[in-house]
Amino acid sequence: MTIAWNADVDLTLLAGFGDSPKVATAPTTDISTYLMDAKIRRGRSNERDRVQASTLDLVLDNTDRRFDPTNTTGPYDPDVVPAVPVLLQAVHNTITYDLFRGTISTWPMVWPDKTADIAMVNVHADDDFKLLAQDELTSVEVLEKSGVRIGNILDNILWPAGRRSIATGIMDVVGSTFDCQNPIQEIQKVVDSELGLFFMAGDGDAIFQDQAHRAGLSVKGVFSDNPSAGELHYADLVVTYDDTHIWNAVEGSRSGSTAKRAGDDSASITKYGKRFLTLNDLLLVDDADLQTIVDLYVARFKDPGIRAQTLVIKPERDPVDLWPEVLGVELSDKYTVERDPPGGGTPSVISQDVHVEHIEHSITPDEWVATWQLSPA
Repeated sequence: MTIAWNADVDLTLLAGFGDSPKVATAPTTDISTYLMDAKIRRGRSNERDRVQASTLDLVLDNTDRRFDPTNTTGPYDPDVVPAVPVLLQAVHNTITYDLFRGTISTWPMVWPDKTADIAMVNVHADDDFKLLAQDELTSVEVLEKSGVRIGNILDNILWPAGRRSIATGIMDVVGSTFDCQNPIQEIQKVVDSELGLFFMAGDGDAIFQDQAHRAGLSVKGVFSDNPSAGELHYADLVVTYDDTHIWNAVEGSRSGSTAKRAGDDSASITKYGKRFLTLNDLLLVDDADLQTIVDLYVARFKDPGIRAQTLVIKPERDPVDLWPEVLGVELSDKYTVERDPPGGGTPSVISQDVHVEHIEHSITPDEWVATWQLSPA
């Protein structure tokens, strides 16, 4: 059963007691009524970082000791253990949104008030990046497209075929022999060579987006501090303008070759000084492909630019329009963010197209707050 979390959203929390972490089907044991609050973190801080494992932190009511691993008469005994699959869903306007799927790693019990019969468990879960990192990859791969390589790695470690969406990829990657390698590290090497993105979606599917993915996206909506008809309201926006993301002199090398390729932008170097970035051991086939990736980095990062960096959304302020965006957002989604500053000037509105890099949900009985980290589109 779901629980009515607020006037607009129901939540469903499912656990897979006794299930394998890699099971293709979703968990089925409903523990929604014991949910007290939740926090989700997914993605990366900026477009140069690698995506890390997403996390889910839950507070569950444990008054009847059902989540106590020492309780041999509990309804889930003996399966209150680490690596229990978990799925958190939200339902709004009859549409179900998968917010997080992963596995529980800890069940720490808490008794906050010694004078009252109150018990809780502070559950922590990670998405399946953690499972990938704990596996071992043993295979021989030929020269192939980046997405084909990632698909083969997932096949090798028996990742379910129905739990992935893998782009073919633009770049070719060199043949490799793997002997007990870390699968997620090898996938990340492919992602770096493609200049793409690999992550676990809210529904737990493995996603690979190649370097062309974002260029093909349309704007999903416009967020504004002074929204007109059809625009969306945000609670807060952090705008930055600094030198953190300037790289105007880039040098790259590829695996199995001593050759290096460099690219720079003289105008940017004159204006901001040399900002050097090294890309080591990319899995590219030839020097032409290496030069392509180097040049892409220079073009993307040679100038600082205004950054609409952090967007805070409180969906209960506009339930009809905001809930579908907050619940349905995924990494890389494209939006326009606007700020209407005081004081006049030209242009009168600061406007920037952005991609979503990080998604956070802070869910309590009092308020639901969504926070997105963004990068320029």
